[in-house]
Amino acid sequence: MSLINNKIFYNKLVKEMQICEGDTVYLASDLIKIILYLKIKKKPFNPNDIINSILNAIGKDGTLVIPSFNWDFCQGKPYDIINSRAQTGSLANFVLKNRVEFSRTTHPIYSFLITGKYKETLISYNNICGFNFDSPFDFFFKNNVKLVSLGTPPSESFSILHYFEQKANVEYRFVKKFKSQYIDINGEKSLKTYSAFVRKLKYK
Repeated sequence: MSLINNKIFYNKLVKEMQICEGDTVYLASDLIKIILYLKIKKKPFNPNDIINSILNAIGKDGTLVIPSFNWDFCQGKPYDIINSRAQTGSLANFVLKNRVEFSRTTHPIYSFLITGKYKETLISYNNICGFNFDSPFDFFFKNNVKLVSLGTPPSESFSILHYFEQKANVEYRFVKKFKSQYIDINGEKSLKTYSAFVRKLKYK
């Protein structure tokens, strides 16, 4: 396939996502399903194609958000903001290794990779609770983030639901604290405590 045809394919994909100039896009994805789909269509796959097509669509006034969650901190394992792998799919890990224009937000459990207009705003957040009013989730809600689920069911993609659950103080979740070693962007180590709005075990 020629590069021109490949570009047309991804531009069409982004158009179908209804992504527009100036959007703040929260992209949840499962690349395995996408790779298999493209293989059937005999189209080449490169994660950069998806990323670049979205960035071209949102333009300089847009922002791209990719979840890079990691739950090891909840088990008392050290968290390294630079080197801890995302547990939310291969796209986030590709970005961590290959896309220098992205920066990671600070929460060791619910972090995001950000590039675009609101990058500096979002990486400045220093929220202790993952879903609190001072978290990126609050920013997403107040700034009409566009939720895009690519290759994965929305029900498994959008953790912002827990932000609304916390605002509503639902009975089946509670704020739980976790403490472990935290390695910041400068490589400095410290013992830190963060929290998340977790499900009570008696509720399925």
